[in-house]
Amino acid sequence: MAGPRLAELVARIVRDLASPLGEPTRLTGLRGSASALLLARFHTAHPRPIVVLAADAAAAEAFATDVTFYRGDRPALGPLERRVHVLPGWEVPPFESISPARETVAARMEGLYHLHQTPDPVIVTTVEAWGQRGLPRDVFAEAVTYVVAGETVAPDALVERLVRWGYHRVPLVQDPGDLAIRGGILDVYPAGYTTALRFEFFGDDVETIRRLDTTSQRSLDALEEALLLPLREFGQDRLGPGVARAIDTRAADVALARSERRDLVEAVKSGLVLPGMEALLPYLYEPLGALADYLPANTLVWAEQASGLETAAEAGWQQIEAHAAAADTEGRFHPEPAMLYLPPAEWRTRLQGRPRVEIEGLESLAGDDVRATTYATDTIAPRATAAGESPLVGVAKRLHEWEGEGTRLVFVASSASHRARLSALLEPHGFAVLQTDAPFGQAITASGRGPLALVGDLSRGARLPADGLAMVTEAEIFGEQRQIRRGRRERPVDVFSALSSTAFRSQGISVRRSRISTETPSPSSSFAASSAVCTIAPQVTTVTSSPSRCTRALPNGTV
Repeated sequence: MAGPRLAELVARIVRDLASPLGEPTRLTGLRGSASALLLARFHTAHPRPIVVLAADAAAAEAFATDVTFYRGDRPALGPLERRVHVLPGWEVPPFESISPARETVAARMEGLYHLHQTPDPVIVTTVEAWGQRGLPRDVFAEAVTYVVAGETVAPDALVERLVRWGYHRVPLVQDPGDLAIRGGILDVYPAGYTTALRFEFFGDDVETIRRLDTTSQRSLDALEEALLLPLREFGQDRLGPGVARAIDTRAADVALARSERRDLVEAVKSGLVLPGMEALLPYLYEPLGALADYLPANTLVWAEQASGLETAAEAGWQQIEAHAAAADTEGRFHPEPAMLYLPPAEWRTRLQGRPRVEIEGLESLAGDDVRATTYATDTIAPRATAAGESPLVGVAKRLHEWEGEGTRLVFVASSASHRARLSALLEPHGFAVLQTDAPFGQAITASGRGPLALVGDLSRGARLPADGLAMVTEAEIFGEQRQIRRGRRERPVDVFSALSSTAFRSQGISVRRSRISTETPSPSSSFAASSAVCTIAPQVTTVTSSPSRCTRALPNGTV
């Protein structure tokens, strides 16, 4: 039995959303990337805000990649052009002296912005992010800066605003979050952009906005507008004596050691940002917001592999409580867990009353569930063959069987050269593959039923007998394991923060935790308060005003 076609599933979702009963639509049997294809079809035909809830960051990244491919979206150069966004959690252990990576914060802010400002985004998030408290909605709106060429903006005020929200002043812009100002030129590498931007001012007038090549430091093509998102979960101006008193009281409650308590309170009073200060959010804003607060009224929640989400939420809460208990035992500062994270009951409450589609890969016997018939394609990988026989013989046999059932094959390669290689390898096995650069939706509607080869990112394929389609990735054909995840460059300070003090000592590295800051010190800051002291025995000791430039001289002279 082939089951319902994609068009029938879309129609069922539309019908259920129009029903006053408010029950979620439950779809089962969607395997591989079939769920992402269904969402892409639904969103194209019926645009509206959609929040996809995935179990973890890896699942969210893969799903967003698949939806982007099936929608046919081209690579975007900035956050204003993208339609599909990943909104992660902090992805750091709770109540540790570790801040979220800059790229993680950038992705979070981009997702929140599109929920707040654009009419029909697709936001793919995680169980962790749904339960994470953060900036109130109105505070976030005030933190976003939108600049249009030709308008009047005081450059010094713009720099001060960006620094307050997590950007770093540097001599030359190289990495996301950097900014540099020289005369009437302001260079910024904003959150969500693939290149830096250059703002050229005449007085307080923005004459031009251009892309910037960070290697040559030369201006490129002009832009009409730029979106400058925050790069920190709180504004630095919220730190001060008033907040310090509340933090001092909590530090006494958790029996924080006297010296650490003094250092923390003094840092808050002076506005010095230390790693892990996101844990102070409950004392900086009252009340905190949550992801659910940003959702427009007509947002559709797409619960991917729904049966496992509540289990993941319960497990996550247990980890949060375990980390809080460990912080109590070790005498580390931390707020009450419910001040920074949603307990499971509230986590579920935030989902109730919203239009919802629940997806499961396995078929269900429940009478109200819609049962689709789809198959994953990751089992097509080559198996052991007879001596001298091509490993693709078994793969080709399976593919020909699918073609005999009326299935059109769509091969997806990661690059044009890989596509050409794949097509050449399949040709001796009887496949005349048409290589096309058309987007997925346009390519499969072209005349003919012959196999196609596209270029794109697809984490896994899917076979849909009812629609006569089978998407197969090159990784599946060659039996490779491929993980789709937006990479980030690790900075040395991230690595240092992630290591335990024991790991440091085992390598002969001595670091004072309270003295490491990822912030660029202001001219008035003392050198000692903002420097990282890295003692690396027995080779070298380096003292630098930038923790990211702490290096180790190896015996062979390399660094």
